[in-house]
Amino acid sequence: SLRLFGVKDRKEFAERYFELSPEFQPDGSNSKEKAIEYLTRAFDEGSLTVEWMHQTLDGTLVPSEVKLVRVLYGNDFVVAGYTRDLREHKQMMEIIRQRDKLLSTGNRTAEIMLGSAEEGIEVLLTESMGVVGRAVEADRVQIWRNETLNGEIRFVHTYQWLSEVGKQKADVPIGLSFTYSDVPEWENRVAHGGTLNSPLSELPDDDKDFLKEYDIKSIVIIPLFINESYWGFFSLDDCVNERAFTDDEINVLRSTSLMMANAINRDEQAEKLREAHEDAKRANNAKSEFLAKMSHEMRTPLNAVIGLSEMNLDYDDVNCETCRGNLEKIYNAGKLLLNTVNDILDISKIEAGKMELVTVEYSTPSVINDTVTQNSMLIGEKKIELILDIDETMFAHLHGDELRVRQILNNLLSNAIKYTREGRVILSVKCVREHKKVRMNIKVSATGIGIRPQDIDKLFTDYTQLDAGKTRRIEGTGLGLPLTKKLVDMMDGSISVISEYGKGSVFNVSILQGLVSYDYIGRETAESLKNLRYADDRRDRHSQLDCVKLPNARVLIVDDIPTNLDVARGLLKPYGMQADTVLSGRQAIAAVKKQKYDAIFMDQMMPDMDGLETARRIREIDAAANTPIIALTANAISGNEEIFINAGFADFLTKPIDSDRLDEVIRKWIGEGTVLAIDMKKGLAKFGGDEEIFLDVLRSYAFNTPKLLEAIKEVTEETLTEYATIIHGIKGSSRGIKADAIGDKAEELERAAKSGDFKYVISHNEEFLRDVRKLILSLNEMIIEKENAKPKKEKPNRELLLKLHDACNDYDMDGVDDTMAELEKFKYESDGELVLWLRENVSQMNFKEIVDKLWKI
Repeated sequence: SLRLFGVKDRKEFAERYFELSPEFQPDGSNSKEKAIEYLTRAFDEGSLTVEWMHQTLDGTLVPSEVKLVRVLYGNDFVVAGYTRDLREHKQMMEIIRQRDKLLSTGNRTAEIMLGSAEEGIEVLLTESMGVVGRAVEADRVQIWRNETLNGEIRFVHTYQWLSEVGKQKADVPIGLSFTYSDVPEWENRVAHGGTLNSPLSELPDDDKDFLKEYDIKSIVIIPLFINESYWGFFSLDDCVNERAFTDDEINVLRSTSLMMANAINRDEQAEKLREAHEDAKRANNAKSEFLAKMSHEMRTPLNAVIGLSEMNLDYDDVNCETCRGNLEKIYNAGKLLLNTVNDILDISKIEAGKMELVTVEYSTPSVINDTVTQNSMLIGEKKIELILDIDETMFAHLHGDELRVRQILNNLLSNAIKYTREGRVILSVKCVREHKKVRMNIKVSATGIGIRPQDIDKLFTDYTQLDAGKTRRIEGTGLGLPLTKKLVDMMDGSISVISEYGKGSVFNVSILQGLVSYDYIGRETAESLKNLRYADDRRDRHSQLDCVKLPNARVLIVDDIPTNLDVARGLLKPYGMQADTVLSGRQAIAAVKKQKYDAIFMDQMMPDMDGLETARRIREIDAAANTPIIALTANAISGNEEIFINAGFADFLTKPIDSDRLDEVIRKWIGEGTVLAIDMKKGLAKFGGDEEIFLDVLRSYAFNTPKLLEAIKEVTEETLTEYATIIHGIKGSSRGIKADAIGDKAEELERAAKSGDFKYVISHNEEFLRDVRKLILSLNEMIIEKENAKPKKEKPNRELLLKLHDACNDYDMDGVDDTMAELEKFKYESDGELVLWLRENVSQMNFKEIVDKLWKI
């Protein structure tokens, strides 16, 4: 202590002790008072170690550590202590703190630059430069990069961060540029990897003159190299203090600035990739537009070829076997051409990433039979024996994309037949359980021309025919196998081939399907398939289609080609509905203004006014605002479905029109009969098999539900809570009559409304309203039918009305039910509306209203 404070002995140290401390400690406390407090504590506690700010006699502050200990001195206890100079320790700790701060700065910068910002790279850079600037107490942080302007390399000010002080100083505008001829000394140092780190006062006069107008006191310039090329430089300015930055600071600045430069470079490369991607997208869109046009041009005549031949095959009066045979050939040729068009479109969809599997339950015997029947015509005059090896333990029903499974089978079988002049083509199909799935194994063997070893690798990738010399007389596009490979991959499967050139090939395909049940096809069905006698023949399929009868339905068909109108009208004939036809969009609008239609079938591509524009204008007509409009389109490019829905179409049908798909659309949008909407068997069981009680409940549902539908027709985000309450009631009443499908939809809407998912509610509400209205229409038709079947009577019996009056007045529920049952046994020539009114009010227990009305009567 004597040496530390420069006093001559202990006596002087003791006498001048309080001169060796400043008046106040760093925490603001009075030194004398604090010293007495510490001495007292040390005496009471036995020892105490504290930090204390001393000062030498000349006023130099000395941070110290003081150790105080209570000791026995003579007969008394006193407090003794010693002092340790902490100046060196404090300096070392400050260095460590600063290094930690710089390390943290580097880590934080890396974290920012590895992140992402929707606003772009500039946001990341500004945030990172701010972290660096604050860490080293700089006022400007800048990035300058090399750019060639007017044939010469210039350094261009590209990015900048400013502290609050920096914002008050002279502006260094973004875009400012200079050459090395402006500052020749910099080229010798910075461009070759060196740094510039100096107060402005120590720089050469040329540099001072160049920088002084920007209020710079100190500057750091760090070169940036990317891929060993000089990219630009990173600079920091201190506009207040003259100083040189430490080596630790320079090292951190080097690493952080390089991260930023690399991020800029990556962003520019990503932008180039984005531009290339957009170019590819535009090229792909051009291809899609071409395919869409080609699809439309080919599908339009195919619609007539396939549709008219299919319709004529269904007529019983086609007795000429030659004519029928020719019609079959026309139909099958049209289907084969359609398959080619579909293959082209499917390749386009898969390459665009827009192909999706649509899984349904399907019959395996039907799929195999239809494929074999369709491809057998390819044999023609060839001496080919077509053999089917079908395992009787194959599952009868599977779950998967039926259309794509048919496509795989068709591509394999048609290829085998086309490339075989004579001999045998064998189709083998087997199924194997694989956990909860089914592995369908398909094998096609053919004694055809075979494949050269060098061509096998190209088989599933090149869209071309291999060995063109031998196959030039064989019709084909070369699309089948590449498409098959892509479809198989989508089904978690595999495809392989074994071939001997000149002798034949064997293709093996494995695809994963869902298991529906453990039912096998059995020996009889397997034998029928093997002998090509399976009952699910195409000729019988449409005639056996259980078409719902809709004699009261009226639809409008819109197409600019008369033949297409004939095809559509013929396909609708089995449903018994009335079909009006027009040849243009303008005629369609005029027809809708005069007549209410249950649905409109409309061609997409028409001259003058296309289907999209026509649909939009029809939607503006109040009477047709909710009429289902079904698009008829020959354009099967993926993504058109969304275009149709957004344009106001309810659904779409692809030309040529498929009978099964048409039936699905008709049942969904026009009507499918009463029993299909309600499980009548379960409904009756719920009410003890009493048909009259169940009918009363249905009558109540049909009467009360329309008011609820009206209340939720216009839903907003503000009315979601009220909407949820009403939809909850419809859910319960629908399930109460065993209209479970309606109840399930109501539950989904209720859940969405309660969670605030307005987008889901608004996008599904209209469909829900339409489904419930269709149900109510069916119920009313059934109720009317039941009423018409009752015996007739002139008017309700007065004694029964009096009896009902008394029962309602006394709240005699049994009496009310019995009397209403008697009244409802008859159909009345007059006052029948009274009985209906009584039933509606009894259902709602409006007994006071009933008593008042009957008293007046």
